[in-house]
Amino acid sequence: MQEKNKKNTDISERIYQVIEHLSITPNKFTKTLGYKRAQTIYDILNCKSAPSYDFFNRLFNSEYSAMINPIWLLTGKGALTDNISSNQDRSSILPNCQSCIEKERTIKALEKNVELLEKLNRSLELHIKQGSGIADPQKATYQQTATG
Repeated sequence: MQEKNKKNTDISERIYQVIEHLSITPNKFTKTLGYKRAQTIYDILNCKSAPSYDFFNRLFNSEYSAMINPIWLLTGKGALTDNISSNQDRSSILPNCQSCIEKERTIKALEKNVELLEKLNRSLELHIKQGSGIADPQKATYQQTATG
C-alpha cells in the first residue's frame, strides 16, 4: 500500500511540474482537458486520487501533448520535454481497453454515416439547382440502400 501511495505522490508531483512548465493555473489545465470541475485536478495534485485512464487520454489528446514527454510523466524517466517522436504512436503508451475499441468502431461507423449524408445532401442540392421539381427538400422521401 505504501508503494502505491509513493507512486501516486510521484506522478502527482510530475503533473504539478507539467502545469508549472506550461505556466498555467490548475483551473486552466482543467478546462483545457475538458473537465467541468477543477476538483478533479486538485484531487490528483493533492494525492487524494490517482490520475485515471480518462485523465491520461484527455492529456495525451490535448494541445499539451506535444509539449510533454509521456514516458517521463508516467515513469519519471527522461525529461519533461523530451517528446516521443511524432512517428511513434502515442496510443502504444496507454493500454487498450475493450470499451475504447468499441467506441472507436462506433465513431468510425458514425463518420461513415455522416459522409453518406453529406453526399446525399450535395445530390439533393444539385437536383434543386437543376430544377428537378423538388421545391421543398424536407418533403422529399428517400430510400435507404442496404450496405453490407
